[in-house]
Amino acid sequence: METHGKAGKKTLVVGIPAYWGALMPPLQNSVYGDVVLQSQFEPLVRQGKTGLVEPLAAASWETSPDHRILRFKIDTRRRFSDGSPLTAADFKRSWEDGIRMQPHSANKAVEDALYSLKGYADFEREGTIEGIRVKGADTLELEFAQPARVPLGYLSGARYAAYKQAGGRAIGTGPYVMEENDKALIMTPNPYYASQEPLFNEIRMVVTPEKAVAQSLDSGGVDAAIFVETLDLTECRGGGAGNIRCVFSQEADHIAVRVNGLPGRIFADLDNRLAIQALVHERLAQQGLPAPLKVGHFKLDPQSFLKFQPGRLPDADAAELVRQGRGRIPGLIKASRSKPVYVVCTAGREWIVKLLRDAGVTVDERSGVIDFPRMLDFIYKDHQADLVLSGFSVYNGDPDGLYHQLGKKGAIYSPMEARKDIAELMEEGRGIMDRGALPTHYEKVARLVLTEVPYVHLGFRCRGVAYNPVKARVAASFMSRSDHRITLLEPR
Repeated sequence: METHGKAGKKTLVVGIPAYWGALMPPLQNSVYGDVVLQSQFEPLVRQGKTGLVEPLAAASWETSPDHRILRFKIDTRRRFSDGSPLTAADFKRSWEDGIRMQPHSANKAVEDALYSLKGYADFEREGTIEGIRVKGADTLELEFAQPARVPLGYLSGARYAAYKQAGGRAIGTGPYVMEENDKALIMTPNPYYASQEPLFNEIRMVVTPEKAVAQSLDSGGVDAAIFVETLDLTECRGGGAGNIRCVFSQEADHIAVRVNGLPGRIFADLDNRLAIQALVHERLAQQGLPAPLKVGHFKLDPQSFLKFQPGRLPDADAAELVRQGRGRIPGLIKASRSKPVYVVCTAGREWIVKLLRDAGVTVDERSGVIDFPRMLDFIYKDHQADLVLSGFSVYNGDPDGLYHQLGKKGAIYSPMEARKDIAELMEEGRGIMDRGALPTHYEKVARLVLTEVPYVHLGFRCRGVAYNPVKARVAASFMSRSDHRITLLEPR
């Protein structure tokens, strides 16, 4: 499996639990897609290992005193993989083309940051956004309709990278060029990459189900695997053994049971939503964590904000809000007899079905395991299930990171989880410039999440990387909550 190029660099084979989806930045709507796209496409900025924003395609930036204008100096030394230079116009074109695309999620993913720009509402008529201005090859100016507190954080995802079409596919300015072949991904170095030369001659990414990771690493089928869990990779519980070593980041994923509150569904009734939240947490407290939750350094937590984030409630207050649903559990059990609860999850997470049945809830016979692409359809498109057990990413620092999930224009927003009052508070929060006012505002959000129940928040999981220490190692910079780039893997 191991090959050497003229510089003696190696090929790396990396396993990922599920298919990454479209290789087009504006269509990215899953964490797997984001990780893959970062190998080829570069946004203006990125979240560094400390959680702070650092330059990437933008060499520098400045903000106007009124927090309405962001001016970026583009690093025009960067080159697309066809050799053409990166310019400010590439970002404007990429973003506006992305708005025209049919989204894979409920929203157009790039709306998350762009909808608040001046003139966005006129885009369909004008064909351009007034608030995105190109001031020469190296200057990009963004003007927001209202003051914006954390626009840099919004723009750090792969969906906001510059790209262009060449040879029938999208190309970028990142370290690798990607080519897909029957759901396997081949990454070769971008010969024009402006930063440090890529460390591998080739990276091959293959879908490797979690249950197959240990065998694949041990046999040499893969050299490394990302998004690993200790459930199926017992070697990771002690940091590694044999041909397997493991390392985990900080809290990187929310694990939640998404609750379908659309009209006509059993959980359109608030009493039933409060009941399911109380029931799940009560059962987990009584019985202990099921094996699939004893993974990835998981921390059980009903709250959506991390302990360091503004908006975090005292744990006792959050627990009391959860307990308020206890008296409604009999009503949910009774209602489920006429409206059985349809529950779906990915392989290995079937514990949620058993938990509900053991509690007396009537569960729809269709309930059980679905694959990851179908899960995305359930969440964003057809909303067939009543409950979906899945995860979504933790964003660093500012509590507005939860907007991606709960805001009306959020990139991973789902109509089944839409709760009007929460969405309005998330929108209001984006306009708060006084950081001293953030705790009070986002505590209201935290309380509403526990009283409107867009999802039952189970807790936080850390992302893991497993690797064969003979073939690879993980860079010391693997520290951030959201940092899972392929470039963190280095050759031995």
